[in-house]
Amino acid sequence: MGLARAERRGHLERATLQNVRLSPGEVRPSYQAWSSRVYHEDLAATEKEIRRCMDEGCDYMSEFRVQAPNGTVRWIEARGRFEQDSSGRAVRSYGAMMDITERKLIQEQIKRLNDDLLARNEQLEFANKELESFVYSIAHDLRGPLRHISGFADILMKNIAEKLDEKDKRYFFKICNGTEKMSRLIEDLLNLPEFHDRSFSGQRLM
Repeated sequence: MGLARAERRGHLERATLQNVRLSPGEVRPSYQAWSSRVYHEDLAATEKEIRRCMDEGCDYMSEFRVQAPNGTVRWIEARGRFEQDSSGRAVRSYGAMMDITERKLIQEQIKRLNDDLLARNEQLEFANKELESFVYSIAHDLRGPLRHISGFADILMKNIAEKLDEKDKRYFFKICNGTEKMSRLIEDLLNLPEFHDRSFSGQRLM
């Protein structure tokens, strides 16, 4: 972390320049030297925030990237306050700059993990829909024959029950018991997509 102090807009303390990767003897401390190191995509928004706080004499907070002569890019968080004279003109500012590159890298990593998690969740939802369609198709194809087997078995049992011996009755019982088990298996298949939705729903890391 480095302290930042400015007397009007054109002069910055050396500690401020060090935060933007300028050595004390490299250039004369100035706003121009500081802005020359701010990443070009961040400079306009950073200057806009500075101008607003200069006009209002309020606290400021800005995050921006700086680029060293060797091409290294670092993230900086700047916080401070502008003081105004009796006419409302900004005459000096006090604040601090902190290197937040590690924090930004962690945030970017979390974002990538969240994006990957969301992408995998979308794939899972698509797979579940395909599974649901397949299960309903299979269930429809199986339920019809099962109903016929169970229905005809019941009819035969009612019509010829008196003529059947114990061995034949056991056969009919096995037929009815088998169709009931198959019906329960079909119900379990129909509930499978719902189970996957509950168990594998994606959640953001942060």
